[in-house]
Amino acid sequence: MALDLDPSKFLEPLSADLPCGQDLDDAGDDDYFNVLARVESQLPVSFLTRDEYGKLVLFDHSKINFELESDLLLSLLERTRDLRVLALLARLAALNRDLRGLRQILVTVAGLLEAQWEAVHPRGQAGDFGQRADALQSLADAPTVILPLQHLTLFASRRLGQVSFRMLMVADGEVPPAGDDPVPDRAAIARAQDDADPEELKPLRVDLATIAGSLEKIAAVSTARGGSRGAVDLRRLIELVGQMRAFLDRSDAILAVPEAAALESSPPAQDAPAAARGTAADRIASSADAAAALVAVSVYLRHHEPSSPAEVLVRQAQTLLGKSFVDVMQILMPNHASEAGIVIGAGRGLRLSFDQLLAVPDARAAGEAQEGGAEESGARAEAPAFKAETRAEAIALLRGVGAHFRRAEPASPIPLLLDKAAGLADRDFLAILKEVLVEGRSD
Repeated sequence: MALDLDPSKFLEPLSADLPCGQDLDDAGDDDYFNVLARVESQLPVSFLTRDEYGKLVLFDHSKINFELESDLLLSLLERTRDLRVLALLARLAALNRDLRGLRQILVTVAGLLEAQWEAVHPRGQAGDFGQRADALQSLADAPTVILPLQHLTLFASRRLGQVSFRMLMVADGEVPPAGDDPVPDRAAIARAQDDADPEELKPLRVDLATIAGSLEKIAAVSTARGGSRGAVDLRRLIELVGQMRAFLDRSDAILAVPEAAALESSPPAQDAPAAARGTAADRIASSADAAAALVAVSVYLRHHEPSSPAEVLVRQAQTLLGKSFVDVMQILMPNHASEAGIVIGAGRGLRLSFDQLLAVPDARAAGEAQEGGAEESGARAEAPAFKAETRAEAIALLRGVGAHFRRAEPASPIPLLLDKAAGLADRDFLAILKEVLVEGRSD
């Protein structure tokens, strides 16, 4: 059962003297210790395990009575405002794939940090907020938050069944498929998303926008007021939520974010509705738009992440813009291009060798000369300006350009390069080495 919380209730003082109530940990409260120990003992150490046949298996939700355990934690929050309790409640919600509940809890956490920094538990000891940072850091726990969100069903498809962000990661080669499950096709996922009802996706996008704003606020307030010992690193979770939003956010509608609006004094929360609008990737409607978007991504990667292999792949994609089939073969497969051919007709049909294809006169030069390049210049002038200032924005543009070419030019290899670039953008050096140095690879 999903949570239904009112964040404003938890922001109200419990009393004039103790606005956040008593610290039940310091008081040695038996109920507090028993409930926390009970809930923590049921949380999985690994979300993905292997069965006796070596197949990856997801955590079995039936092992936890989420309604009962959540009620026990909520009963403690009637007596205290404790981030350790709220963090456990958030992890339960994420593990239960209750995005709405997770949203409400994170809004509550962000609000308490901002309004009751000194009073919310655990409090700092002589300016040391290490205990509080430890509690907040658990919000980015992989087995109970990161992986469950990756496996959260975003929409359903008659062809693919339940579509999750993890499915997209498998399609892009970021993670291996579970067991013998077929590897989904990126184009098929895009088609399934096109068929999804935008109205059904709207609440999901609102939840993700609010979560993003709350996480940014939690990180910012903790760093600003807690110093190095109070700072928390939620970047991995923030980036995941950003990628999920970029994947889903294909509407020009402005979405209302009620809880974030209630905490409007913080810039991150105010920005959430604006970020939920149609993204820059939605404006990619022509080859000129795609070229401009790739320039923005290339500039970001060159200036901020020059060591990323995504930068090279983006440059490679740029060289393929406007190229013919024979040009593409010579660029991407120079050692095998001469072996290619197109067979026309069945049986003893006609076969056009690559040399014959290469010898076909190129009509593009004559056409462009006649047009004087005026139309091309006009298209460049009308192309919208794109900008990527973060990795998430760069990845969103890569996805948008790939989606455009899948619709407008299905034979283009550009989406394949951009999918791989997006998949490698978040990996560390060792993970990249495993990707590019495969033993026994034959080219």
